[in-house]
Amino acid sequence: MKKNKIIYIAVIISFIIYLFFSNSIISSFAGNIFSSLKIPHETLMKDKVYSGLKRPNYSSHLFEKVYFEGWALCETENDNSEKEIGILLKNEKEEYIFVNEASTIRKDIKADFSSKAQGNRHGFIYSISTIPISDGMYDIFIYCKENEYNFGLARTRYSLIKHGVNVEIKTTESNIVENLDLSNIIETGIINIDKTETETDGSVSISGWALVPEKGTE
Repeated sequence: MKKNKIIYIAVIISFIIYLFFSNSIISSFAGNIFSSLKIPHETLMKDKVYSGLKRPNYSSHLFEKVYFEGWALCETENDNSEKEIGILLKNEKEEYIFVNEASTIRKDIKADFSSKAQGNRHGFIYSISTIPISDGMYDIFIYCKENEYNFGLARTRYSLIKHGVNVEIKTTESNIVENLDLSNIIETGIINIDKTETETDGSVSISGWALVPEKGTE
């Protein structure tokens, strides 16, 4: 009887320990994972960042991973053979970051920014676990570090919302769009955003094109 009681207590203690460390245990098998930013994000905001990000995708499974694909660069005249690109999640209370070596070749970006881009490694494709992230809504930033001299942050038009094991990606609403009078627009058009550029003052420049199919420009 006493032996069974000891076994029972041991099982309860083991279960409590598992609950306490479950995230840490799972995280050790998750691969790429967000971690808390240990320094003020302002220290990462030095240079202008040219960047682009496809809409992130959430994969609902054990490791709660989000898929990020895009590109980023800063102007530099120095060696960037150890260039890094990261994803920063930020709200008023917490900040998380994942940074990795830029390894995806993007010759198209090099061609578009021939006078600014150093080398061809400007792309990134990451699948990052959100297990350590607290519940809440976070703005998504791209961090680009060409070298110790040239680096910066670019705010994207996406935000991430986490609630428990569920993650949702939202497109951030723009005040400019909200204040536009669209009552006179009666045609359905096609809009494509090619590039977004974040200035050092936090403003964002957007370039792209728009058209209404089968309509002239006169």
